[in-house]
Amino acid sequence: MVQTHVRDWKGERIKCAKTNACVWSEAETVALKSPTVVSVELVVRRREATRATGTPKNISYIIEETVNFGGNMDFVTLNNGVSMPQIGFGVFQVPDGNVTEQAVYNAICAGYRLIDTAAAYQNEESVGRAIARAVSDGIVKREELFVTTKLWVQDFGYENAKKAFAVSLKKLGLEYIDLYLFHQPFGDYYGSYRAMIELYKEGKIRAVGVSNMYPDRLADLCENFDVIPSVNQVELHPFFQQPSALENMKNYGVVPEAWGPFAEGKHEIFKNPVLAEIAASHGKTVAQVILRWNIQRGVVVIPKSVHKERIEENFNVWDFELSADDMRKIAALDIGHSEIVNHSDPAFAKMINGWKIHE
Repeated sequence: MVQTHVRDWKGERIKCAKTNACVWSEAETVALKSPTVVSVELVVRRREATRATGTPKNISYIIEETVNFGGNMDFVTLNNGVSMPQIGFGVFQVPDGNVTEQAVYNAICAGYRLIDTAAAYQNEESVGRAIARAVSDGIVKREELFVTTKLWVQDFGYENAKKAFAVSLKKLGLEYIDLYLFHQPFGDYYGSYRAMIELYKEGKIRAVGVSNMYPDRLADLCENFDVIPSVNQVELHPFFQQPSALENMKNYGVVPEAWGPFAEGKHEIFKNPVLAEIAASHGKTVAQVILRWNIQRGVVVIPKSVHKERIEENFNVWDFELSADDMRKIAALDIGHSEIVNHSDPAFAKMINGWKIHE
């Protein structure tokens, strides 16, 4: 992914935050040794207006900063025409405060443009601060970001959903949300979805979606609304691949998005011999192979980390491709069920309905 930013230069000394290099000449190129940023090219161009006599006046300069993050990040087109990055940064279980803010800021600097949070994560304010900081620092424009948040079960229902959306919008410090999901298939999610559609039609949400909707529930929702969910965020990793669920989503034009792409570390996934062998053959890490595998299945992935190096590593998945044989080997790892959650368990449904995130 290559991004170019242009800004005015009034003649003062310019310092690039990424390289700490100073620009004095008409053109200067600085190469970075980073797992994510391949190069940064800083070009200072002379810009002058001329008088009627042909003599120069108002000499000024502009800086063109081109950042090459390596490869071309893919986007998916949602069923309403909105483009969504195929890799994002998730903040589930990342504590509110400086840790979340710095992690999200580092992710944006590394090239991530999709940021995924939720009311239930209780870190929307920190995410919002990171976004504001990145925009203020000139790293990204708001319209270049794709921000997702989610409605929690406690606030399900038509009226409650609208109120909860307003709270999330305020905490994030944004004027609109790119993707708004309801978080769990419990409670009055039908009333919630009606409210979400209205917010979408009012332009406050660019796309609406759902989360944790299994095939039967997703089909039922799609058959009863004229606005089909754009995204269904579900558990998807090598040990729980959900091929029938993906086929059902495809039939309705719903894009799958993977939470828990690393199976929350279960089955010692990072030491799995099949994945390790594939990773070694490509000169990549197991984490990069797992992300690439889901991407090649058409799935949006949202890995998380609070470590800058790992954040950058997870993003660097655009310069290789898994072979058909690699894909077959990973397909054989599927055990066909989740070992993280069981939405069919009455005890789980009771727990979710009783989970309060505010008074």
